[in-house]
Amino acid sequence: MATEIFTTWPSWLAGTAEVASPRRYAYGTKVVQFGAGSEVANGEARSNSFQVSSGTGQAAINLPTATGFSNELDFVGAISSDQLWFERSGDKLLIDLLGTNTSATVNGWFSGAGSQLQEITAGGLKLDSQVSQLVQAMATYAANNPGFDPTSASVHTVPNDASLQSTMSAAWHA
Repeated sequence: MATEIFTTWPSWLAGTAEVASPRRYAYGTKVVQFGAGSEVANGEARSNSFQVSSGTGQAAINLPTATGFSNELDFVGAISSDQLWFERSGDKLLIDLLGTNTSATVNGWFSGAGSQLQEITAGGLKLDSQVSQLVQAMATYAANNPGFDPTSASVHTVPNDASLQSTMSAAWHA
C-alpha cells in the first residue's frame, strides 16, 4: 500500500479502496475517512479522528503510543450503537458493523492505554471508559448462544438480551 504525506493545509481526499485519506483541521486534528477496501491508518502523535461508514471495508487503526492526545473512532451516517459488535482478539479490539462486511480493528488496544481511543461514537452516543465491560458482555452472550454469529448477514442489531442490553445502556451515553 502506498503512503501519502500531505504537506499543505487543508487537504481533502475521500477514502478509496486502497488509501485511508487524512484531512487536517486547524488545531492539529487529523481526520481519516476509510474507504471500501482493506485499509490501515497510522495515527500520529496528535489528535486523530477515524471515520467509518456503512460502505467502509475492513479498517485497521494503529495508534501512537504517545499519551496526551485525543483519539476517536466515529461511526458516521446512519450507524447506531446497537449495530456494533465488540470483541477481543489477542491485543486487538474488533468492532463489526452487524449485517455488513464493515469492520474496524484497533491494533494494540489491550496492550496499554497509549493504544486506546478516548472515544467511540455512533448514532449520537459516545462510548469511552466501558469498552472492556461491553467486550466482556458480548463475549459472554456469544459463549452462551453458540448459534449466534455476529458476522452473519441476517444479524443487523445487537440481540435483545436483558444482560447485554443493560451493559450497553450503561456503556453508551449522550
